Amino acid sequence: MTLRILTAEISHETNTFNIRPTDLQDFRNRFLLDGASAVAARGAANTELAGVLDTGRRYGWDVTHVISAAAGPGGRVTDDAFDHICAPLMRAAETGAWDGILLMLHGAMVTASFEDGDGEILRRLRAIPGPDLPVAVTLDPHANVSTAMCALAQILVSYTTYPHVDFRATGRRAAEVLNRTIHGEIQPQTPRVHRPMLEEANGGRTDIGPMIERHAMARAFEARAGVYAVSINGAFPNADIAEVGPTVLVTAEIGLTQAQDIGEEIADDIWQRRDERLNTYLDVAEAAEVARVWKTGSGP
Repeated sequence: MTLRILTAEISHETNTFNIRPTDLQDFRNRFLLDGASAVAARGAANTELAGVLDTGRRYGWDVTHVISAAAGPGGRVTDDAFDHICAPLMRAAETGAWDGILLMLHGAMVTASFEDGDGEILRRLRAIPGPDLPVAVTLDPHANVSTAMCALAQILVSYTTYPHVDFRATGRRAAEVLNRTIHGEIQPQTPRVHRPMLEEANGGRTDIGPMIERHAMARAFEARAGVYAVSINGAFPNADIAEVGPTVLVTAEIGLTQAQDIGEEIADDIWQRRDERLNTYLDVAEAAEVARVWKTGSGP
């Protein structure tokens, strides 16, 4: 049986303290591509889309990719831009009997009307096929993952590197879990564990600091039976929203009691080491003095 898979890529990291709204032109300035154009431009690069297509070819999927849209980090996404970008996905969802859906999101989108833009995409989408269709999502580890996102998608898989280099691998990982789900081999869900804190900007780095150990823990947990993906999200702190801050997601078999324990163990480590800093910070007077004595032409 050839599986029919619907895919879309919609990404924005929203700084709610930025007074300049993110409009449709901002998406065009980065990329706003229909399905065919997106596959041509991004389908063989280091992107989640390329990883999904890799897996689709492996299993003979019939993949329909409808849109790839991303704008640079900025203020809240306007309602017009949000509705315009969501429309092709919703139209496609209504057209046929899909076996699964895979969305490539950022996880930190805020719109003029919705604090949880990514959750709103999933809410609108889920209303079309109903609660049971397998839905997988890839996320940036700077996502502010909401309870709604985990309730509306069975599978959520974040990149494991920052700086981000495993886009394509993440697409493959999520697609593999989706394939197993569609075939009835597994029944995943993704519990979310959150801690009430704002991590420093470099807190999510995976090349130095405590995230090295946390990701080693996550990979070890993924070797356990019934655990399919462990995602550690440092979050995006420049968002004045209710559900902000670090989360740990454990995509695992429904009913696996260990899943919550795994998330709590990693989240406890994040909380207990919350005062550790990778950066050195200057106070206002120190920064002003550095600027005052800086020699023009000596560097940025």
